[in-house]
Amino acid sequence: MTWIKLDDDFYLHPKVQACEPTDVYLWVVATAWSAARSTDGAIPAHMVPVIGALARCPSPEQAFERLHAAGLVDLNGPDEAPGWTIHDFLNHQQSKAQRDEAKAKDRDRKATARAAREAKAAAASEGVRAESERNPSGVRSREGEGEGDRENTPPTPPNPDSRSERSRGGGDVRTRRVVSLIAWHTAKATPNVRSVGGLQAKIVAGADDDGLTEQVAKLIAQHPDADDDWLVAAHLRLPLPRAPRPEQTEAEIRAAARAAMAANRAAINERSAQ
Repeated sequence: MTWIKLDDDFYLHPKVQACEPTDVYLWVVATAWSAARSTDGAIPAHMVPVIGALARCPSPEQAFERLHAAGLVDLNGPDEAPGWTIHDFLNHQQSKAQRDEAKAKDRDRKATARAAREAKAAAASEGVRAESERNPSGVRSREGEGEGDRENTPPTPPNPDSRSERSRGGGDVRTRRVVSLIAWHTAKATPNVRSVGGLQAKIVAGADDDGLTEQVAKLIAQHPDADDDWLVAAHLRLPLPRAPRPEQTEAEIRAAARAAMAANRAAINERSAQ
């Protein structure tokens, strides 16, 4: 798509003021047609009726005569193709050569960018291939180990219980999670606490928690199989046994913990409403 340029005061130009509005519109349509077809302002005689129809001009031949009299179009000479040429077209609009040059530069720019992307992708792929060939196992050695050390070092067997121990037996991640839950319930039950999240952040960060993190860690160590809700309820001394009874199933333990937590939330909401 091409664009034509019009001075924002072109309608005040004496040449434009001397023409009828329909003739001015015909001139605008003719200028746009020439720019779209890269004729550098030339309007062939056989296209005058077509452009007139596009501009809804009843008599385009006479209108072009009036535009010529006003100085907006020039009549082609005897050594040129019959027709008209928009006056000073190339002084205001891009020529075909200028547009072709801009398109060529745009194609070159896109080709250069595409080649750079492809080269970067190829380099990355080559780097991965080289790393795979150098280290087929995919395990990086510790800094300072030689090739012989890596060859003579047996691989460490996976620990099948490590994941379950992390999920059941606590650790820093679970301790922080339970501490955060306790902080939330504590903040909701404490008057004049504007930011529950702020209090959570302070407690989880270990600031002013009065040993809460250590208490939770000990509680998790004592009951590694307990549900998070059960641990929170136990710490807040809600109506729940300190430890699951031997005859209770895991589902019963979780249900009792959730029931105690729901009762606690209801009590908190009741106190907040007062």
